Amino acid sequence: MLELWANDVKVWWIPQVPMKAFEYYVPDVRTGLLLLDALALYDLFQYDNRIKPDYANVGGVAYKDENGEWTDVDENDPEDIANIEILLVARANGQDG
Repeated sequence: MLELWANDVKVWWIPQVPMKAFEYYVPDVRTGLLLLDALALYDLFQYDNRIKPDYANVGGVAYKDENGEWTDVDENDPEDIANIEILLVARANGQDG
């Protein structure tokens, strides 16, 4: 199994804006998108069951781009996701990316 860099992809989640983001590193973009969906559904569950009276949340999946900067993934763009995965696999294989 190919191991990606441990700190190249993360989920960031703000359960109540404007508080500080919770961040969690994940092995790849698809895992990050799955976790992001779970966090959103969990907040909705809490709201629907009157655990939270209201909320204003926001989150995303980010990866380290070619310049080492954190860049958000466009979760609605399959081509963007595929290109990011190619970049991360190349980086894990020791190729520049």
